[in-house]
Amino acid sequence: MDLDLRKLRYFVAVAECGSFRTAAQHLHVAQPALSRQVRALETDLGVSLLTRTGRGVVVTGEGRRVLQEARSLLQSSADLVRRARQAGLPGRTFTVGFRPGIPVTALARRFQQSHPRVALDLVVTSARDQADLLISGRVDAGLVRSPCDADELECLPLFVEPRVVVVATNHPIAALPRISVHELRWLGLLQSVTDVPELTGLPAESGTVRLNRTGNGTFDQRAVERFERVAAGQGALVVPQSVAALYRRPELATVAVDGAGPSEVLIALRKGNNDPLLGDFSRVAVTELQAAHDRNRSCEASL
Repeated sequence: MDLDLRKLRYFVAVAECGSFRTAAQHLHVAQPALSRQVRALETDLGVSLLTRTGRGVVVTGEGRRVLQEARSLLQSSADLVRRARQAGLPGRTFTVGFRPGIPVTALARRFQQSHPRVALDLVVTSARDQADLLISGRVDAGLVRSPCDADELECLPLFVEPRVVVVATNHPIAALPRISVHELRWLGLLQSVTDVPELTGLPAESGTVRLNRTGNGTFDQRAVERFERVAAGQGALVVPQSVAALYRRPELATVAVDGAGPSEVLIALRKGNNDPLLGDFSRVAVTELQAAHDRNRSCEASL
């Protein structure tokens, strides 16, 4: 028996959506047709994959095992199509996602010198999408910041850098060389509490701390907007040192934070992706980014 990838795709969609109606809308197919395809797959495999309930569907024990294999097969199929299409082109595009503050210029130039027929595309990512872009295949490799612990990814540590708090230059702490991480509670941080895990569970001073403890996006303004608010005296931000340097300006000051864990920079790759360019990119990234980090540390020490 030959497996029909379309039936597998339909089953995965229903399992992930928990509803035939929602999956049909997502797939842009009629719900009866979707139901017939999933039933046909159950018949082909000789197992029950889903239990229909009044509130949706529940994946059976056998269905969970099939779901794991189906996801792997569909990803392999997508990778095969992508590689076949790229092989037929005179050149190809290799897409790298990177977080702001991570120096990519020297890395990009070195990689392009080694692979002149490959078009290198750089995409700025965020904490929210750095893993999703890799898992979906929209980027081939990622220069990410921890945490990035998705099961579908494998990560190679590159370096760590301290985190600092950014305030307006007329802020009372702006002239201090450093503060304690506990003192961040009084600064009105304009970011999600997940950005500062050291504060999780600590009591907050009423009326002064503006941490978003639900993580629901209240402070999801673009970074430049948040730095503008800091410059205007409306709060503070805890960021990696390289990000603070990226937005350096006369109206902003940075203060070291004792007790704040460092920001770790990693190379992230999708598991099972056997693209030969990934090995070359990783080697270049390790060499160039670690060298850039060492140069930055030397410059900071001499200031």
